[in-house]
Amino acid sequence: MPTKTAPQSEPVITNGELELSLGGNAFFHTTPTGIILADDLTYEGWMEGLRLFKRLKSEMTVWFSDYLTQGNVKFGQVRANDALAQLEFEMPDVKTALAIGTVPMELRKPGLESGHYIVLARADISKKQKEAWAEKASTLNLSPTTLKSSIENGEVVNPSVARQQTHGVLSIHGIVGEFQVWVKRVGELDGVMKMATEDRDEMMNEMSVIVDFFNSIRATEAKLDGKSK
Repeated sequence: MPTKTAPQSEPVITNGELELSLGGNAFFHTTPTGIILADDLTYEGWMEGLRLFKRLKSEMTVWFSDYLTQGNVKFGQVRANDALAQLEFEMPDVKTALAIGTVPMELRKPGLESGHYIVLARADISKKQKEAWAEKASTLNLSPTTLKSSIENGEVVNPSVARQQTHGVLSIHGIVGEFQVWVKRVGELDGVMKMATEDRDEMMNEMSVIVDFFNSIRATEAKLDGKSK
């Protein structure tokens, strides 16, 4: 006998309000000021709502990427940037969208989401390799975290290994070692200065976290030394 597919909940918009229901049972509906859960909502129904939000967040990220990328082509980057600034879009969201926009349509596979496309966009591998990894991620149902670790290891790793690599805490020596490898890979100072201004600014913004922490340690040490004299 063929396997029955579980019905999927779908959002319905009526008069500007969003309602989620499955099999005639409402889960929630939105209002102009918030959201209201159904009185008889079960835990399973609430979980279904979470799945919807997760799916919509991923889909909206990809939609925004396409909208922004195609808008840049249609109206020019200067006008597109002016519009983003006028509407006060958050720069991290814009950068994420632009990164996803570098992933060609042929790499989009069933089951993949925005997180997968960000991993593929940032992976330092050839387009042919990206196509192969996109196919593996879709076929094997790899999470974005597992996909990232698998690409870095050159072979598919299991989820527990991926989580350990992602969430493991590096020692300071490990961080310095990784940094030194990165410096050589980008061509040291000459390579950094050849980067696009926006890429260099983003890099410096990320590094400022370490610099600020270093300065905080030094300032605290100075205060403690002053008190001890």
